[in-house]
Amino acid sequence: MTLHNLQDLFVHELRDIYDAEKRMTRALPKMAKHASSDRLRAAFEKHLKVTEKQIERLERVFDMAKTAARGKKCEGMVGLLEEGAELMEQKGAPAPLDAALIGAAQTVEHYEIAVYGTLVAYAQKMGMTQAARLLQQTLDEEKQTDEDLTKLASSINRAAEFPSEDHNGQEARQSARRDQAPARKGQANADPITGSPGAHPGGVAVGTVAGGAAFGAAGGAIGGPVGAAIGAVVGGVAGGYAGKAAAEYVDPTVEKPSQNGRRRRAKASGTRAKANTAKANTAKANTAKRGRRRRRTAK
Repeated sequence: MTLHNLQDLFVHELRDIYDAEKRMTRALPKMAKHASSDRLRAAFEKHLKVTEKQIERLERVFDMAKTAARGKKCEGMVGLLEEGAELMEQKGAPAPLDAALIGAAQTVEHYEIAVYGTLVAYAQKMGMTQAARLLQQTLDEEKQTDEDLTKLASSINRAAEFPSEDHNGQEARQSARRDQAPARKGQANADPITGSPGAHPGGVAVGTVAGGAAFGAAGGAIGGPVGAAIGAVVGGVAGGYAGKAAAEYVDPTVEKPSQNGRRRRAKASGTRAKANTAKANTAKANTAKRGRRRRRTAK
């Protein structure tokens, strides 16, 4: 095909990716068959259905470009799929082989992302708004598939590092841990008033923010315990602690009444101790005087 203008180049790339997608519909079932991971197999089967929709979308774009919907051999996809076929013939543990399949699939996705991105740019440049929209939809799907494979690879690569353990069993345990994580988080955010795990998460937020931030200045002006009391009324126990902390932070020079009380008690205790010592000394002196008087009288 001779390329005279951007329209010719657009059609050339359309036929290239059309052939590539057709080849993918034949390769994906084989990849799903060789996958040991249930989740990976489901991902390949899901993408097969997506690919069939993408082919239909390409045929609509061919109509908009006023040209026949036919492909030309995509040498790039042929090479990528041949590499994938070689991997599927390898012997080894299930997890490493699954990891290799994901790598091959993502290589294909990156190739398709590049092609569809180019086609979108060409269509926009030529003013083919509807065609650009259809191609962008496919581009977004390819990007999403790549992201899904990346997430799946995180667990499969971990299993491939220690392949002695059951592959699907590892995935199931990891999925269970992910499901339990929100529950543990909810328990950590137990309501400060009722103690019910996660029942009133707003109580902590309102108490902390309102009691600490909104009344921190008031607490700093009139004293720590008052600021704490205001925070407690607004948001519960969490707000009380926050208001008390805010009061200390806003004006650390304000001395707490509780501290004053301790100091007064300590001072009073010292004064009493001194008084008791003085009394004891006086009594001792009086006793000595009486003893001297008795001795003089005896003489």
